[in-house]
Amino acid sequence: MALTLVVTFAFAHNSPGTTAPHSEKTFDGTWWLSSSAAEQLAFRDGLADCHLWELKGSLKYERSAQDDADYITGFYHANPRHSARSVYDVFLEASTRRTIQPSGGEHFSEPHGYWDGLWWKGFNEPELALSHKGFVEGYLWCYSEKADSNRGTFSKTTGAYTRLISDWYAKSGNDETKIADVLFKFRDLPGSPPPTH
Repeated sequence: MALTLVVTFAFAHNSPGTTAPHSEKTFDGTWWLSSSAAEQLAFRDGLADCHLWELKGSLKYERSAQDDADYITGFYHANPRHSARSVYDVFLEASTRRTIQPSGGEHFSEPHGYWDGLWWKGFNEPELALSHKGFVEGYLWCYSEKADSNRGTFSKTTGAYTRLISDWYAKSGNDETKIADVLFKFRDLPGSPPPTH
């Protein structure tokens, strides 16, 4: 599957027994509007990565994360009665809206686009922790709620996964490995007993 992503700076079913702490959280308009811009943008990136590569989904128009975040924020402000609508559903709606893309930017066609160790390390505090949290929340929510989770489940907390990913990048020095590929190194394999917390 070939897809071009433009980088500009400024997304099945849940099988029984696959619920993890992150999938119990409600990612809707109330959550979105109470979250920081850094967490929102990274959550959108996690949704997009999962939607495009795990679900093999598509997006009608190529849009920046900022365009999507602005659309989602605007939707919830303009439609307070729809605050219970999932961020994922509003993200998919945003992808049907054409925007003017600036010229230039980086184009990626490989799986998981630019979401790799360089992206993971490319933030300063306090955005670093919020971006890591947002990306993992978005990816794991999409995976646990929308994907056929036959590749395993994720029963640890979001914080545990962000620490595991950060530690893996620090020890391996391999910044080209995609975040989702690192995340899947720490999944619960099918048939394995759930970890004790």
